Amino acid sequence: MLSISAHLSRKRPADNFLDFVTRSSSFFIILLQEIAAAIQASPGDVPTEAVDIYLKMKRDSTLANILDPDYQMKQFSVAAEDILQNYLEPKTCEYIWYAEPMRLR
Repeated sequence: MLSISAHLSRKRPADNFLDFVTRSSSFFIILLQEIAAAIQASPGDVPTEAVDIYLKMKRDSTLANILDPDYQMKQFSVAAEDILQNYLEPKTCEYIWYAEPMRLR
């Protein structure tokens, strides 16, 4: 905890906010593009039905991945690893690497 706190205190608050806004914006742009593609694929249907049809037709689409709980867990694990590697000192990171209760799986 102290290592994370020390690292964050060295960063400007604007840096953390900018990282958050950039990642969130990218996610929402991709999400809206996928929803638009789903609606365009079934122009005569109600949007919710169009999305359902799209998900059934394209099970490997980005929208299907975003809505898949297993995919979300993988993404959270990647984000957790990123946080551990970027915000902890290398010695602390090695300790946490082997401490199973601290890791997401």
